[in-house]
Amino acid sequence: MRENKNKLRQEVRSRLMGLTKEEHEELSNRIAENLFTLEEWKNAETIGITISIPPEVPTVRIIEQAWSEGKEVAVPKCDPKNKTMEFKKISSFNQLESVYYGLLEPVAETAKASKEELDALIVPGLAFTKEGYRLGFGGVIMTVSYLITEVIHWPLHTSFN
Repeated sequence: MRENKNKLRQEVRSRLMGLTKEEHEELSNRIAENLFTLEEWKNAETIGITISIPPEVPTVRIIEQAWSEGKEVAVPKCDPKNKTMEFKKISSFNQLESVYYGLLEPVAETAKASKEELDALIVPGLAFTKEGYRLGFGGVIMTVSYLITEVIHWPLHTSFN
C-alpha cells in the first residue's frame, strides 16, 4: 500500500510540475472561482484552511478573498511532539512562521479558533479520491481524514472536484 501511494505521489507530482506557470495559474484560478460559488463558501463566516506548498493549488488567493469578504481565517498549528493540532485565527500573512518541512503555521500569539467556529475547511493536496481522501506529500503528521474526523468531528465530504 505504502509503495503504491509513493508511486502515485511521484506520478502526480511529476505531472503537476510539468505544467507551465500559466497552466498552473489558470487551473488554480478555476478551482478558486468554483470554490467561491459554493453555498458552503458563501455561508461561511470562518474558514479553516491550510497553507499550501507547491505544486498544490495556492491558498493565498483564497485567504485574501476570505478577508475581502469579511470572513475570519483560521490556519492549523501542529504540535508534532504530541501529535496534536489546533486552529489559530490570522488576519495577516505576517502572523505566519516557517516550521518543520518548510510549512507555514500561525505564530504562537494568535488566537485559537474552536472547532465549532469553523464553518468550512479547505485543504490542498496533490490529488484526491472521489470519496474525498487526500494524497499528500507523505511524512506530514496530520492527514486530512484525521483533521476532519478527529479534530473537528465532521463527516468526510468534498464539495467540488
